[in-house]
Amino acid sequence: MIRILFSCLALLGLVAHAQAGDLSMTLTTTPATVVDAGYHSYIAVKNEGGVSIACSFFTPAPNTAGSYTIAAGGSYIWSYGPAIPQTAPLQCVAASTTAAITVETASN
Repeated sequence: MIRILFSCLALLGLVAHAQAGDLSMTLTTTPATVVDAGYHSYIAVKNEGGVSIACSFFTPAPNTAGSYTIAAGGSYIWSYGPAIPQTAPLQCVAASTTAAITVETASN
């Protein structure tokens, strides 16, 4: 019985830890979902490409209100609070040609 109790507590401990993930992808001039809707306490997007990108929880467009334009080699971080809506995915788009990005997320 105690063995079962400790197993359950260990499982709960694993579930309670923050979950983090990294992914890399190549953006084109068509918006792409880079982070699905849901609870995220932290999202970081690093632009590894040679052109600007734009990211938004709605429809991204470079140099447009409501979008975060990230210069080549730059990054942007969303963390906690209302800056990360739970009902909309984060979408990004390259300003021209293609751009490689790295995305890091955490949920706790």
